[in-house]
Amino acid sequence: MAPPDFPPRTPLAMPPQDLSRPFRDQAAPRVGTDRAAFVLRAVVALVVIALTAGFGREMIDILAKGGLSVLEIVMAVSFIASFFWIALSAINALCGAVMIASGLAPGPADKSGRSRRACPDLDVALLVPAYNEDTNLVFGNAIAVLKALEGHSSGHRFSLFILSDTTDPQILACEAKALRAVRRNSGSALPIHYRHRASNVGRKAGNITDWCRDWGGGFDAFVVLDADSLMSDSAIVALADALAADPSAGLVQTVPRLIKAETLFGRMQQFATAAYGLPLAAGQALWSRGEGNYWGHNAIIRTGAFAASAGLPQLRGRRPFGGSVMSHDFVEAALLRRAGWRVRMLPALTGSFEETPPTLIDNALRDRRWCQGNLQHLGVVGAAGLHSVNRFHLLQGVMAYVSSFLWLMFLAAGTALALQAGAMPVDYFPQPYMFFPSWPLIDSERAMTLLLMTIAVLLVPKLAGIAIIIARRKAWSTWGGLASILGSAMAEIVLSALIAPILMVQNSIALLRTLAGFDT
Repeated sequence: MAPPDFPPRTPLAMPPQDLSRPFRDQAAPRVGTDRAAFVLRAVVALVVIALTAGFGREMIDILAKGGLSVLEIVMAVSFIASFFWIALSAINALCGAVMIASGLAPGPADKSGRSRRACPDLDVALLVPAYNEDTNLVFGNAIAVLKALEGHSSGHRFSLFILSDTTDPQILACEAKALRAVRRNSGSALPIHYRHRASNVGRKAGNITDWCRDWGGGFDAFVVLDADSLMSDSAIVALADALAADPSAGLVQTVPRLIKAETLFGRMQQFATAAYGLPLAAGQALWSRGEGNYWGHNAIIRTGAFAASAGLPQLRGRRPFGGSVMSHDFVEAALLRRAGWRVRMLPALTGSFEETPPTLIDNALRDRRWCQGNLQHLGVVGAAGLHSVNRFHLLQGVMAYVSSFLWLMFLAAGTALALQAGAMPVDYFPQPYMFFPSWPLIDSERAMTLLLMTIAVLLVPKLAGIAIIIARRKAWSTWGGLASILGSAMAEIVLSALIAPILMVQNSIALLRTLAGFDT
């Protein structure tokens, strides 16, 4: 039975997918081979592998002075495995910066060669899943988006659904009060619906699944908005236009910018995302093409494609690796692509926002959940029929946490080597006026050069982002002027360097907790 004021039920089947067998959605249009994507991926892969091989060989040569010990092998392996992802980030940023400078970054003007006039208008549901969230935030953001859409001239039709999984009785009472106030005072011409589930089965993914099964048949597409995310009316309409213009697209993802940060940590994250996020996202969109990723919100999804292709199965085994899929978004993107639907990113589309954890503690708690969710993907990466790029995305999520542990292992092995060397009667400054010591077990000069070069590669995404901002002189005022841009960038680099070891330790703890069987 539908809740009060809900539209009539329009059921849509959403079966759980079988990961052991390939699947293709018969409704997905056939698309030709993307040869450009193959060439782009091959070039990016070769450059990243060549960089990793060069830096790795240099590290081995440095450590091999007098032969390789077990500790030196640990250092070399940890460095090489970590550096691959550093190199990929740098190449992503450089490619993205070139695309942005050339005006080629995919944005709202990307219509896949089709005229907007030839595209159908869509029935679009705005879905706001909520689970014990700040009621004012949930309703305030959702109603703001809906009110903005009322004045838009788009032919698309929009409805708002607040999908509550709240379990706290006080928050639930606040939601009911807020709903009454909204219905009484908003005066919205667009439909506003509220549904509460008594059980949080499947968490957020289960919430969306239940909506698809009950009402998905009445909507061509839906936009997922988290409680702390926000989108402008023009951004939502641009997403609907992009989906309507590309019948092969099952999902179109924006790149949200962080907003409303008030703490030092939050402001640092907000600046970094605004300054460096665009070239990184544009670079990934360049080689991902139709095999892009999904970040769980601020994206538009074709309802029929999602229901037919992206039903999440229960993973085998006990928690923390088995059970419900926690980090569902990467998996849903992979399943959509497996079924024949393209997953696209529009990094240049503006008007997409979200909030960020205000403190290091909040960030660590979130990362603990994300770590477990990403490690679950090890049980999905081998699923039958997945595209190789989607498998890579899944592994990339895993390595986001494994890399922290590799860095910790590298530092631990290096510290052990230093202690081992310190036990020897060695003169570390055999020549007068030496600035750096001469270590007995490694080539000190080459080691310092490799360190500086590695730092340079690490800084490439930041420098690329700052270069784009500086090149757009007309936009300097929005950043407070050139001095403010450079000062903020320097402050962010210093602060992120100070915080990085803390994040390394926290991510390593999260990894070890999960591997030890602790369920977050």
